[in-house]
Amino acid sequence: PCSPFLVKGTAALLPAGARTDTALLAIGVVLSTVMLAGGLVALRWLVTTAEGDEAVARRAVLYLLLFPTSFFFHCFYTESAFLLLSAAAFVAARRRAWWAAGVCGGLTALTRPNGVLIAAPLLLAYLGAREWKVRRVRADVLWLALIPASLLAYMAALYPVTGTLLAPLKVQAAWGKVLATPGETLLEPRGTYPVTTAVERGVVIVLLVVAVRAFWLLRDRSHAAYAALFLAAPLFTGILNSQARYAAPLFPLFAALAVLGRRPRTDWTIRVVFGVGLAAAFAAWCQGYWVG
Repeated sequence: PCSPFLVKGTAALLPAGARTDTALLAIGVVLSTVMLAGGLVALRWLVTTAEGDEAVARRAVLYLLLFPTSFFFHCFYTESAFLLLSAAAFVAARRRAWWAAGVCGGLTALTRPNGVLIAAPLLLAYLGAREWKVRRVRADVLWLALIPASLLAYMAALYPVTGTLLAPLKVQAAWGKVLATPGETLLEPRGTYPVTTAVERGVVIVLLVVAVRAFWLLRDRSHAAYAALFLAAPLFTGILNSQARYAAPLFPLFAALAVLGRRPRTDWTIRVVFGVGLAAAFAAWCQGYWVG
């Protein structure tokens, strides 16, 4: 509910007569673009600090902006909020500000239900900061409990309206999401679309390979774990639709590609492939084709 609440809060500053559907849409687009800018600042700082290479950070930002579904960052969708909040959570973890990591992680969980999974890689970041020694774990690790607590609080708030604590999870069935194996999701997905389903399958497979490589390419393994976990989780839902859009905010993927982009030929290949893909995806979306 983060994005809708933020838009409604901003709209409340307008005169009552100006709170039209068009105004709400415009506010959503503007806020998404602002949050994208904030997310890019966080991404650049995080990659520069973690990898110790400003050039890699610049390429990571560029690759994210060229990614074929990056135009959704400027739409009234959750991608920009997810990018900003998740990157901010890892920035806080990098600074050892665990209270801020818990708050940003909790807001990430409120942006999308699966955002609660960020608790796992943040816990890895915490343990890494404590050199994987149990005796060095302190009470500040409890700040990360804000992440599942935020989602649970939201589910409890919906209970009087829905009559179930699992409403945010059960509503996913309306999109055709059911428990399935990764093999079923990749080979026999539900709710397929001509051409786009095959394209999304290819994109997901390539990104999974990049996520695995990230464990060797990135210095901070918690970043790689974040990308791998969020890419793998949808493979148990039975559908591929929108997975390329959901992958757009997973900044470690672009950091890993940016490391590979140290080779000029690889760099230009990524730029061309992403640029052409972005133009094609945006053109198709404008014509009413299912893209994300």
